[in-house]
Amino acid sequence: MKKTVLLLASVLSCMFAYAQSEEINGVVIDSVSGESVPGAIVMVYNGNTLITGTATDFAGLYSIKPIEPGEYRVLVVHQSYDTIEMTKVKVRQDAIVTLDFKAVENAQLMKEHPVYGYRNPMVDKGIVSTGGYIDAQTLKDMPVATVSQALAVMPAIYVQDDNSDLQVKGSREGTTAFYLDGVKMDGPINVPINGVQDIKVITGGIPAKYGDVSGGVVLITTKSYYSVAK
Repeated sequence: MKKTVLLLASVLSCMFAYAQSEEINGVVIDSVSGESVPGAIVMVYNGNTLITGTATDFAGLYSIKPIEPGEYRVLVVHQSYDTIEMTKVKVRQDAIVTLDFKAVENAQLMKEHPVYGYRNPMVDKGIVSTGGYIDAQTLKDMPVATVSQALAVMPAIYVQDDNSDLQVKGSREGTTAFYLDGVKMDGPINVPINGVQDIKVITGGIPAKYGDVSGGVVLITTKSYYSVAK
């Protein structure tokens, strides 16, 4: 436990602050009494590599931000409770993932801790904007050869051809902002489709950080950027 806390502290001390809105938050409570569990260590792993983490406050609440979009493994550790592990936690761009945990008091030492698979909620409370999202696996299964063709199948989006701007909900051309790996670009982006990790389009509830955008926002993450961010 001491080694884990020391390792976590060293990782936290090396983090920088990025202008990101992605976050993992939630609460840890006792599975029987429902009371909050303060001082629980919540750690975020990419595979076996510790990325970041924090401790719950007196109300059992925790918040981890900023965090790069990606897929993670989350562990909750407390000296009085069994370790909890949640796998395949997907953090999307501009999304807040809420993970609440019910801790079981370790009356007797367990050889193995329980592992739970994360399921995307039907209604994601952490996503206040509207639009569409396509991940790498979905892109692979789609009969498309370009990013523009993939965007054309999303609701409320019209694309005439690969060389033209797209229109969101009938907006004028040139009113949509394009971002490639977090960097704003001029005009449509047509990177190789097999090099795209995911595409997100925001058509409503556009966050203020994107400025005065009357159309929509297209966010494209490449596989090379995704692997470095992980």
